[in-house]
Amino acid sequence: MLPEAEVTAVSLEFGTLPVKEVFSALRADNWLHTHGRHDNADADEIKKEMLRVFYPERDQWKSRVWLQGKEMTEQALNGLKY
Repeated sequence: MLPEAEVTAVSLEFGTLPVKEVFSALRADNWLHTHGRHDNADADEIKKEMLRVFYPERDQWKSRVWLQGKEMTEQALNGLKY
């Protein structure tokens, strides 16, 4: 739509839990996708664990992510001014 536009994509990653917990959830999710079925008895628990390790239900974590994301967005927008 805008052939002359310059696009710069950015992705921010924020830590959540110890890497062993995250890898364990990822392994279970990988197993589910390669060997299991979504109606498997463990499927709901595996999906809940994935959500838990990537989006913790801790208000302090959510506040820090919001503030850091806001700060990075402001820095990016300020950088566009030059």
